[in-house]
Amino acid sequence: MIVDRTLFWFFNESDSLQPMTQKYFGLANLLNILLNKYYSGKRIKFINLNYRTQQIYDRFPNAKVDSAHFYNGVLTFNGLFNEEEFDKFENTEKKIFLWDKACKSIEIASEKVNNNNLLDVMELVYAEGLKDGLNTNYENLKTPFSYQGNTYEASIFFEIDEYYMKSIFMVSNEGKKLFEKPIDRTLPGVEFFLEMYKKIEIDFEAIIIRGSKDIEYLPLRISFDEIFPS
Repeated sequence: MIVDRTLFWFFNESDSLQPMTQKYFGLANLLNILLNKYYSGKRIKFINLNYRTQQIYDRFPNAKVDSAHFYNGVLTFNGLFNEEEFDKFENTEKKIFLWDKACKSIEIASEKVNNNNLLDVMELVYAEGLKDGLNTNYENLKTPFSYQGNTYEASIFFEIDEYYMKSIFMVSNEGKKLFEKPIDRTLPGVEFFLEMYKKIEIDFEAIIIRGSKDIEYLPLRISFDEIFPS
């Protein structure tokens, strides 16, 4: 990936906004996926979008609203967050508000750090996210295979909401889901969870999911008899 990770961070005086970083991790991850789809400029390790209330900026006058810097591969933006305004929105409105705010934040940061390649793709990123309804679920490791003369596709499907992240093994044919098997789940924000599956291999009798050696159940073997019961 050319952009390793994008994250939203929320701060107020009581630190009560910190759970929002976890709650909206899926939205930040969607932004990261679309950035990797369209952006082709210099590599970015992390994009950190820091949103602080006015009270925080009042306490620390050296911190400036809408400031940005790029150092050692990390792009950081410091924005203003109006907690009272945000709380008036319904859940769907909150997601749209944050999507709009995050994309505008990256546009501002891109201009300040002179990254025109990043600035140029933000309109596409913004529009595609809204077009798909800000859907935070996605497929990974798509792997075609043949079985008894037919062609299928195996993949890992991630479901991400404000409470959990789930991994599901899926087999489809021409876009139609034929089989699914839940694998694992964890809390939003555990970045390793989205990276621990590395490869899907096709054996004579099974499909094998390989990944991190730190995960006890990997490699995971799923037989064709389970996928295609007679």
